[in-house]
Amino acid sequence: MTEWVKIDRATGNVLKRRTEDKLERVFNKPLVWIEVEKKDAPEYDASTHKLTPVVTQPDLSDLSVAVSPSAKRVEAWKAVKLSDEEVVSRKDAEYSPPTSVMFKLALDQENRIRKLESKDALDVGGFQKHLRDNF
Repeated sequence: MTEWVKIDRATGNVLKRRTEDKLERVFNKPLVWIEVEKKDAPEYDASTHKLTPVVTQPDLSDLSVAVSPSAKRVEAWKAVKLSDEEVVSRKDAEYSPPTSVMFKLALDQENRIRKLESKDALDVGGFQKHLRDNF
C-alpha cells in the first residue's frame, strides 16, 4: 500500500491523507495528490537528544506548470541535541514528584547519612537539585 497526501498547491498544506495501491491523479489542478515516502527514525540517545520531524516536498505553487508524476513528499526525523534547559527540565520531571513514597524515603535516608557525616539536612528542593546534579 502506498500513502498519498492531497496538497493545496497555493499554500503547500496537506488537506487529506490516503493509503491505496493506485490512485487516479490529475497534475494540473490547484489540489493534487502526491506520494509520501516515510523514513525511519535514526538511532539517538533520548537523554541528550530529541526527534524532530523533517518534511521535504517540492514547490508546487506555480499553477501554470503541471506537477511531475514522480513528485514525492518525504517525511523523516532528525535527532537534535537538547538544550541545557530541556535537559534540566527532563531531569526535574524525572525527580520531581516529592509526594511519592520512594522520594520521601530517599530524602529521609539521605538526611540520615548527612547527619552521620555532620552535614546539614536537605529540604525537598535541595534534594531534587542533588538528584538532578548527581544522577
